[in-house]
Amino acid sequence: MQGVARAASLMQAIGGICGPAGADAALAANYFKSFADAGREAYGPEFDKVLEREIARRAAETHAAGAEAWCAQQKRQQDRLGNEPLFAPH
Repeated sequence: MQGVARAASLMQAIGGICGPAGADAALAANYFKSFADAGREAYGPEFDKVLEREIARRAAETHAAGAEAWCAQQKRQQDRLGNEPLFAPH
């Protein structure tokens, strides 16, 4: 459950923070919705509580790192994972 929540919060943060760094906010929102829907389907209402805590944790992480550095790291990671479209020019 935590892994799905972490994936969802990552996509929410990328979509919300990394637009100036070239992230495709609409694609990130679609990924977020997919992860959140899957979590709710698999784990029920408890998932929303876990997701809420994870979103708060992710916000603290991005704030501590700084938006520019955090987004640059995420771009490198998504590129390594083969998810280049998330940060591709659009």
